[in-house]
Amino acid sequence: SLGVNQNLNKMASKRTLKKQIKSITYDVLDEADYLIESGHKGADKADKLMDEAADFYEEMVAKVNAAKIKKEFKAVAQEVEAAGKKFTDKLNSIG
Repeated sequence: SLGVNQNLNKMASKRTLKKQIKSITYDVLDEADYLIESGHKGADKADKLMDEAADFYEEMVAKVNAAKIKKEFKAVAQEVEAAGKKFTDKLNSIG
């Protein structure tokens, strides 16, 4: 019974982390697209940031799926958090 509960908690955490990854990616894509469509002077940088966000999404989801133990999962969660801050800083520097 205890093993099942731990597994359910891990699965819920994976699901939550995947939602965070998706949210970060979509926010970056949305903001970057706005900068491009509005003819902002940083449109080239925004376009590159969109590519970076798409790569981030694929890489992080693969890492979440590959994480088998709590330590690996925690490392991915920290990486996602750091990436969210990095993307925010990059968007702020463009906009």
